Parts: sequence; C-alpha cells; structure tokens
Amino acid sequence: MATTPTKAKQDAGSDYKTSTDEEASITFKEFGVWTVMRQKSNVGSWLRLLGLKGFVQRFREDAPLIWHFIRECFQVSPHLVTVFLISSILSGMEISLDLYFSNHLLNCIQKMILKENVESSTLFIAVSCKIGIVCIAAILRSFMNRTSLVLSTRVDRHFDSRVLKAHLKLDLPTFQDKFTTERLNGVYGSCWEYLESLVKQLSTICGVITQLSLLFGILYHQPGGHILLATCTLRIFILQRRSAYDVWTGVCCGWTSNPHYLRMNSLMRMVTSEAHRIEVISDRLATYILREWKQATDLRGDLSSDSPSEISRAHTPIMTRISDYVSQDFPYVLYCIQLARSPDSFSLASVALFQNISRDLSATLLGLVEKQANLSMTLSKIKELYRVEDIPIAVLDGTEKFVRDEKSASRGMEMEFKNVSFKYPETTANAIEDVSFRVKEGQTLVIVGVNGSGKSTLLKLLNRLYDPSSGTIYIDGIPMKSLLVDELRSSTAMHYQSFSLYPFTLRENITMGATDNHGDPIEDNDERVAQAMDFGGSKGAIKKQPEGLDTLYNSEPPCLYTSGSSHALQAFQKKMQDIQKRIEFSTGETQRIALSRLFFRTASRRIRLVCVDEPSASLDPKMEYSLFERLRSLSTSEGKTLIYVTHRFGYLTKRADLILVMKDGQLVEQGKHNELLALDGEYAKLYSIQAEAFMLDD
Repeated sequence: MATTPTKAKQDAGSDYKTSTDEEASITFKEFGVWTVMRQKSNVGSWLRLLGLKGFVQRFREDAPLIWHFIRECFQVSPHLVTVFLISSILSGMEISLDLYFSNHLLNCIQKMILKENVESSTLFIAVSCKIGIVCIAAILRSFMNRTSLVLSTRVDRHFDSRVLKAHLKLDLPTFQDKFTTERLNGVYGSCWEYLESLVKQLSTICGVITQLSLLFGILYHQPGGHILLATCTLRIFILQRRSAYDVWTGVCCGWTSNPHYLRMNSLMRMVTSEAHRIEVISDRLATYILREWKQATDLRGDLSSDSPSEISRAHTPIMTRISDYVSQDFPYVLYCIQLARSPDSFSLASVALFQNISRDLSATLLGLVEKQANLSMTLSKIKELYRVEDIPIAVLDGTEKFVRDEKSASRGMEMEFKNVSFKYPETTANAIEDVSFRVKEGQTLVIVGVNGSGKSTLLKLLNRLYDPSSGTIYIDGIPMKSLLVDELRSSTAMHYQSFSLYPFTLRENITMGATDNHGDPIEDNDERVAQAMDFGGSKGAIKKQPEGLDTLYNSEPPCLYTSGSSHALQAFQKKMQDIQKRIEFSTGETQRIALSRLFFRTASRRIRLVCVDEPSASLDPKMEYSLFERLRSLSTSEGKTLIYVTHRFGYLTKRADLILVMKDGQLVEQGKHNELLALDGEYAKLYSIQAEAFMLDD
C-alpha cells in the first residue's frame, strides 16, 4: 500500500491506462474512487461534436424494433397508451401555448396602458385562454399520473413474463454465466421505463418544434429577426459541446476501484452486518477495525465517492461554463440591441415573450441534449429485451422419448458411464477424469470419497445439469444426449447437497414439481404430503409454525419504508417488527423439509432413479438410520435405482450393490463392501479411519 494520501486533484479524472487496436481504442480514466473504461468513437470531430451521426444511424437501424416494441405496448392496453401518448405530447406543447396566450394578454394590457380601445370580449377571451391553459395542464398531468400507475404495471407485467420464460429456458451452465444473467436482470421490471423514455423524448421534440415555431412567428417580421433566430438555435450546439464532458456517452463501464475506499466499505459492512457481530464482540476486534479505518481514510485522502458524472461536471473547464451562461442570454442581449435601434417595431408583449421563450427554449434544448444519452441506452435495452429470448444454451435437448410405455416407466433405471471426463466452465482442471462404471436397474449405488473428490459432479451429469467434456453416459443403453431432457428429469428425484427452501408456502416446498403415476402434476394430496413429512422427518418443524403447511417461507423480509419511526409508540414499533419477522429454520430442519420434498416426489411410480447427496449431514443418528431404511426400501421394495453420495461409512455401504470410491476426480476403486476391504486400498483406509474414531476410548 502507498503511504501518502492520494491527491484530491485526481478527482478530475487522471489517465490510468490506454490500449489500442485496429478497430477501437479503449481508455481507462480515474474519477475519484471510480475507474471508467470507455471505447473511443470513430466518428469525425465535428460530427462527434454534434453527437448526431451515430445516433441517427443507429435510430434508423433500430426503428423497426422500436416500432414493434411500441405496438406491443399498445396491444397491452390500447386506450391507456393512447391517453398517455396524447397527454404527454400536449404536455410538451404546454409551455408554447401558455406563452402564446400570455402574449395576447400582454398585448391587451399594453393597449390599455396606451389608452387604446380594447374590447372587453377580447380581454375576456385572453384571460380565459390563459386560465384555461393552466387548468388543462393540471388535468393533463393528472391524466398522465393516473394512467401511468396502471399502464406501468400492465406493461412491466407483460414483458416480465417474457423475461421469466427466458430465465426458465436457461440451463445451468448458461445461467451461471455472469454476463447472461446481467443481460436478463437488466431488462427485468424496466420495460415501462423504456416506453416512458421514448414518449418523453417525443414530448420534448414536440415542445422544441412548437417553441421554435412561436419564436419564428415573433421574429419573422422583426428587423434582424433571422439573426436572432439563428442565435437561439445556435445554443443547441453549445449545449451539445458541454455534453462532451458527460462520462456516460458511448460505450463505457465504471466501477469502484480505489483499494482504500473498498477497504473502508469492507470494514463498515463487517461492523453493520449481523453475520459478523458475534466475532466482532467476542474477538475484541473494535481496536483493530478502528485502526484500519483510520489508515484507510488517511490513504484515501479527499478522493470523492460521488458518481463519475458529478465529478466530471464539477471539473468542467471554466470557459465552457462561461460560454454556456453567455449563450443563454446572448439572444436576449441582441434583441435589446435591435430594440434600441428600432423601438417602434417592437412591443412590450413581444419583448417579454421573447425573453420567456428564449429562456424556456434553452431549458427544453438542454433537456433534449441530456436525454440523448438516455435514449441511446433505452434503444440498447429495447434491443436486448428481444435478444434475451434467443440466448443459446449449452445443454441441447435430445429427440428420443425416454418413457415408451407404462412398464418402462415403473421399473428402475440402468446407467453406464464410459470414459467420462468433465470440467466446470471457466476452470482448467477436470472435476472428474476417465470415469467408467455400470449400474443395473433397481440396484443401490453408493459413492464415497473425501470432499472435493468429484462425487457430487457425477449426480449433476446424471441429471444433465451439465454435459460431459468427453466420454458417453448411457441410460437404458441409449446415449443420454439423445433423450428428451424433460422426460429424463421427470423420471428422476434428486436431493442435492446444496438444498434450499423456496420462497413459497411449506406445502408448495414439498409438492412443487411432483407428478402422479401418469406424469400429470400433483399438488394437493394431503395423504401423500403427510407421508412425505413423516418419511422426511419434517412434521415437527412444520407443526411448530402458526399456519402449518400454509405458512409462507420467506428468507428475505418485505420492503419497508418508514418515516419518523424514532418517535413511534411501542405498539407501532412492535407492529413494524412483526412485519419484518421471518420464518427461520435450523439447518437440520431445512434439510428435513427438503427430504420430505424428495419423498413426495418418489411416491410416483414414474420415478425410476433416486439420487441423494449427503442427505444425513445435518441429521441426528436416529433420524439418519430411519432415512437409510426408507431410502433403501425405494430400491428393494419399489425397484427404483438408488444412488447415494456420502463421505460416511456404515449402514448403506454394507448393503450397497456397488460402491464407487472417488479420489481427486478419479474412480480409484469399485465393488462391494467386503471386496473393497479385501483390496486394502483407499476404501479400506477411509473405512478404518472412521471406525477407529468411533472405537477410541475417552
């Protein structure tokens, strides 16, 4: 670590690293505690200044997709979309219409001051129109707000269903790809924002057009009007030049990179997290944490943690700021000069109107320029919304039916591994290597070995969560890749080591995904649920809950917004605690509920293969023995093939038809219990270690 605090001037953005190639150059720049990576644009200098060429070209390319998105939103709720669109467009024209009728009213007032004849009806119409515009604007905003509440829900609900289906289509390797999940999460719950962004941009454009039209009407017959009009429209170029200092233009990515800032965040998370509170107190970590915090803050210095945009804007060159402010009032100054030269050609109303409209036009143009980056991002998100449906998956479906008749559906599953090797994505070493074995239908297979030996990987391959890197797995003599994945998985019941509970009712946690003897979903069978609870040992844990099986398990508390809670009455605070209260189970109770899910699923005759991975890790000896008996009966009494993964030796290993001994990803031994003991190899060694541990005297 450096010992000198970083200088605050680096907040402005210091060059960090640059690398280029033939197609694009990538630059890295520091903004406070952030690093921003940007891809330089190849657009020419003056076009880059305008910032329009690439945007217009991209808009033309994406126009069909945008139109398709708008049509799909329209089909969700035609009447509400129409009301929202018209209200937004009229709202964009509100400023121009207000100024137009204000001009009429000022003309009437000026004539009255000059004691010219003004008909009362003319004055009444001008006042009525002015008041009417204000009332209409209020009504439009009310329509927009109320419409958007309902419309946003409907639009997000419609497109979220599309995202949900895209998520469900992903296999495990694709889902574990961070880039893929970021793509999907990026469009979830945001589709209304895309539509709103497009409509707001359209509203702003309508506002610019009407304001320019009104300004043209004022200046067209004025001396030097065309020059004044040019100076007003010239401001858009100055505003666009200012936007060049916006960090988030083009292709870019930012992240917090300052090690001292990250260190401070880690220390704060450790202090505020309930997960570390016991260690912080019992290990007396307060002194250490305070010392490290002071050191980290000293090393960080005055580097800002504000967003890169805020830091960049704070360091905008002074001349750029001056030109910005001068350009805002420059048209008005020219107008005053023209007024001094030809006072008879101007009216008080036109002077006031020009001042107001030039100011409002500047604000509208600034909004249009600032929204350009947001619109570019919206176009990218809309395109991504339709692309996520076509994300390629790694595990491709087969074509052969797995369940051909009722007889084949009710017997065990035969499987064979031939020279199977596999390595997980983004890794270099094989998790298993050159594994070969065969299990007949209805047999009990036990896989043993130390942690990390590849036991769990075999189960993941059997359920086609992954495909082997090499070698072939056969199911009933058929290459597994040729079988329909859905039929294969509907014939298996799996209990993984990484079991979890779903954020639904406890009943659903047991019944979800199960089928009856004919393969149809079964979700409401009290007798079957009670039996599964009994076999899995979860009856006691579930009965403790106030609503029993109908208790909603939610590992995360609901979103809670509070105001003035520090002054709340005790009853109010108690109610807040009740709202945030979560259903909690011990690890052993959670495993029992997961095992009940397994037994509910195995009650169907269509289940031909039952795989359990370390199911007794959190169970007491009595429950463990009961579990072994029930699992073994699935093979001996019901003819299902049973695969049991464990690092413990005992009841099941002695009664298994076949034992596989895994070590460092390789199958080093296979056979029955007595055969493996006679070999005096890895199995005998592991068995002896556990046996001696139980036999040692205190």
